Amino acid sequence: MLALTPHSFSPHDFLRRLRVLGAFILGVCCSSAEEKALPTALSSGASEGVPPKISITQQEEPAVAIFENNRSAVVQVLGWTDTKSDSAQILEGSGFFIDEQAHVVVAASVVASAEKIWVERGDESFAAEKIGSDPETNLALLHLLKRPERFTSIPLKNATEKEVRIGSALISIGSKLGMAPGPNQGLISGRHLLYGEHKFIVPYWRSSLAMDGGESGSPVFDIQGNFIGILIAALPDIHSSFILPAFAVRRVVDELLRTGSVSHVSLGFSASQELRPNGSYRLSVIQVNKDSPAEKAGLQVGDELLRINDKILSSMEDLAIAIFLAHVGDNLDLEVSSRREIIRIRTSPIPSA
Repeated sequence: MLALTPHSFSPHDFLRRLRVLGAFILGVCCSSAEEKALPTALSSGASEGVPPKISITQQEEPAVAIFENNRSAVVQVLGWTDTKSDSAQILEGSGFFIDEQAHVVVAASVVASAEKIWVERGDESFAAEKIGSDPETNLALLHLLKRPERFTSIPLKNATEKEVRIGSALISIGSKLGMAPGPNQGLISGRHLLYGEHKFIVPYWRSSLAMDGGESGSPVFDIQGNFIGILIAALPDIHSSFILPAFAVRRVVDELLRTGSVSHVSLGFSASQELRPNGSYRLSVIQVNKDSPAEKAGLQVGDELLRINDKILSSMEDLAIAIFLAHVGDNLDLEVSSRREIIRIRTSPIPSA
């Protein structure tokens, strides 16, 4: 099962959570001196005001550094739906700053139907407005109405189509169930263009990072600290998740910043891949839609696809990425082998459902 729905709770649950937290804090503050006292053998140094020294192993150092360098960029995002109704809900997710103008990226499922949006950062709360969202990738962009005094960001300007190998270690940072942002560790488990009957618009990474309440929208890093994507959909049946790759995040966010919406393109043909004896794939056209850009350009069933612009097509994933990165009105040079020629196709928007 693929789950895009964020964690949700009613306003009454939210108030109850605050009361429970307040009772917990009160209980800690009012604990007796006898409860606070520690045996002398365990409190050596503490009585002198010297904090205990915590050692970090060599294996732990990268994860600790990634968390420390990015923790102040991560926030909790809350979207309040049907504010005047008894069925009102508060949808909860994570997000992160991407620039000094206080733009925040978040999963669209958290804020798509929200009438009020706010961002929690420590003990501060900031109202936010939605600039736009993209249902195809489940991504949304927010802007805080008041800029925090101090915060860091996770820039997307260097996000490229960087190859992440299956088995690579990952660190995500998310705000789980309203708690302060914290790290989670996992591995890249696979790459998917299809999941069951669902076809993604771009290949997603599958990870062993479990997405619990409020972690949708968490940024994900490789062990070198490079931003590699966003936790965007949960696979609760197998305690896993899907990651939208960083290059796709950048493409969507760039267009949201420019226009407030995202238009994906269609070339009007379908293709399949066939495994060759040498282990490579042959991509062939299996359908050309009537009156489509592909038909107008002369593409035919049976044509072998070799390249789009400077992108060599060695798999269906390569084809999906090349089309995903195109914009409406672009001219794409599609090289096919059957007639040893290059066909120029002008892209058009995907028809509305």
